[in-house]
Formats: sequence, structure tokens, C-alpha cells
Amino acid sequence: MAIPTYLAANFNFLETAGVTDVLNTIARIKSQALLLGWTNPSGDTILSPANAVGQTIQLAFSKISATNLQMVFTDNFGRTATRRCQVAATFTERIYFTQFSFFFDPGNGEGLWASILDCSPDIQNSHDQTYAWHGSRTAADALDGLFQTSGAMKLDAATPRVYTANADSTFCQRFILAGAVAGRGMVPYSQSGSRLWYPIWQEGITSGSQHRLRGRVFGALFVSDAEAAQTELVVPLDESNSGLFKVLAFSNAGTKLQAKFAVRRS
Repeated sequence: MAIPTYLAANFNFLETAGVTDVLNTIARIKSQALLLGWTNPSGDTILSPANAVGQTIQLAFSKISATNLQMVFTDNFGRTATRRCQVAATFTERIYFTQFSFFFDPGNGEGLWASILDCSPDIQNSHDQTYAWHGSRTAADALDGLFQTSGAMKLDAATPRVYTANADSTFCQRFILAGAVAGRGMVPYSQSGSRLWYPIWQEGITSGSQHRLRGRVFGALFVSDAEAAQTELVVPLDESNSGLFKVLAFSNAGTKLQAKFAVRRS
């Protein structure tokens, strides 16, 4: 069995303590991105490598204040959206990258992230909703409660289609395979007590009340929400390879999401 596509991408991780200004964070984000083949088309903007069908994500960062970082996400169709996160006056930053995804964890429950979605076994460009992204605050700095629960904002019916803050675009973690139990979310342990991990599937409504799976977030897994932030978990990737995943401190802002992100660091 081969390593799943969404876990097979190249990756890197950087942790820096004693950070007091997100301007320095932006510099390190750009440096880490370039190590994995992302490019820096201008200023504080980074562009992911194209996948096999030419899909990319572009992330433009800006300092709102020393403790407020903004990210403008642009997908391959030119559709954009803006989110922010705030950090402590002095904090430890953790920056994660794969070729097709990015995660910023400042350790206070807030954060930013973005990913192309792995659509396998479907054709990668079989639909136009192959992107996921979010941040803990709106462009007006409001904590709107959508962080994590709406990973990729819903694309509205307008022409051209644009992203809107709509909770119809949610993470799928209640399907039968994951052990759907009313009011309890996914089942994180086997009968014998072994940890279980799940792909972070993005799903959403296609028409009416019909939900479909869009794809998996690159380089990340769902783990039990009982895992402490910054816990490191060894996860088997196939019969002979394992990866070390670090639990993010992203706040569980949504009542439906009883899981935490864990992102590969080595």
C-alpha cells in the first residue's frame, strides 16, 4: 500500500519562540515556503507549486499590527477571501508547509491555514471546489465562530462565483466509517484503546440538501479533541513508513467538530 496522496507531499516545519511582531513571522513564512518550491511573485505574497493539473493557491500576508496578521487567499480561478488572526504580545510561532498547504499556529487558539484538496480517487480537476482555507477572524477582526467548522467558504451562485461565509461548507467527520455517534462526533479510539486518525475531508452542499465530499486537506489529520496542543503523535503512513504529527492549538470553535488538527512536522 502506497502512502496516501494527501500525506505524501513534501513538508517542512519551523518553531520560533519569543516572537513579538508578526512582521518577522511574515518573513519566516516566506522563507519556509521557498524551501518547498513556493514562489514569491511580489511583496509578501507566496504562490504554491502547481499540482499535476495546474492548480495553485496564492497567499498574501500583511501586518495589521504587531499582534494581528492578515491572509488574503486566492484560488486558481482568481476567487479571493480574507481572514485574520491575533497573537499574544510575545508568543511561540509554529509554521507548517507542504507543497500544497500552509498552517500557522500561534498557540493561543487562533491561526491561519490553506490547502489545495486531494480529490483522489476522482480526477483532481473534476470540480471547482478543490480548495480549503480559513483563519480565526474576519477581515474586521470579528471572531465569527466559523473557524474550523467552515474550512472552505461556500461558493455562491453569482457569476463570477465568490466565497461567502457559509457554514454549509463543513469538515466531514461524522460519516459511518468514523463511527458516527449522535452528539459525540468521531470515535477517536479502537476497541482496544489504540488511537485512530482520519483524513480531514472537506464536504459541502452541491444543491438543495445534498452533501458531497470535495477532497482531503494536505499534510494534516483529525485526531481526538482530548489530545493536548503541541502533543506529537507517530502515525503509520503505510506498512513501512511513519510520520510525526503535531497537534495544533486551533480552538474548537464549532460545536459539531469534536476533533483537532494534527499536522506533519517530520
